[in-house]
Amino acid sequence: MNNVKMLPLAMAVVAALCPISVLAQDFTQQQIDAIVAKAVDKALADRQAKIDAAADKKVDVITNPQTTAASPDMAIPFGLKFSGYARYGAQFQTGDQKFVGVDGSYNGASAIGRLGNEGNGGEFQITKAFKSSQGAIWDINVMFDHWSDEVNLKKAYVGVTNVLESNPNAYIWAGRDFHQRPQQGINDYFWMNHDGQGAGVKNFDIGGVQF
Repeated sequence: MNNVKMLPLAMAVVAALCPISVLAQDFTQQQIDAIVAKAVDKALADRQAKIDAAADKKVDVITNPQTTAASPDMAIPFGLKFSGYARYGAQFQTGDQKFVGVDGSYNGASAIGRLGNEGNGGEFQITKAFKSSQGAIWDINVMFDHWSDEVNLKKAYVGVTNVLESNPNAYIWAGRDFHQRPQQGINDYFWMNHDGQGAGVKNFDIGGVQF
């Protein structure tokens, strides 16, 4: 069997896997292929292990502007979290009304629905969470909205959890937030709305029941 000298690329692989005394020897092509294959398998296994470890540490992303109360076991993301939604578009009509009327609307109102008959706007929220040295988890939340050519501050509150030893899941908050907003989505009607400034506690456990 013919012997071949190690190529520079194979030399690096062999140097990582073999003692220095072996490097002076000649290797057959079959031996070099086996060493390179072993090194490639090890590199792929290490890469997959890093991917799996990163996936295990992945944090949940808030997709709803109405942020849920933080919990003691939540992962603390790096930097700021952004959430919200918006709709912006163009429309045309030949009359003088501000918006296009829905076919079949009653008395000027969109009684049959709101799709395609709404103004431009959106809600945009920024949240920052951090953990103290004592284990308390704080989060700061701010939301602005843009509707009818106006920009308004809709949310500005701070909350903390894992501060009560007897109730680690209790979430204490203070500021301006959304509260009790049941809505009929088809025409965007909120039949109850308690938004505004205040303070309170969520997820407070009493005898196994959370309030």
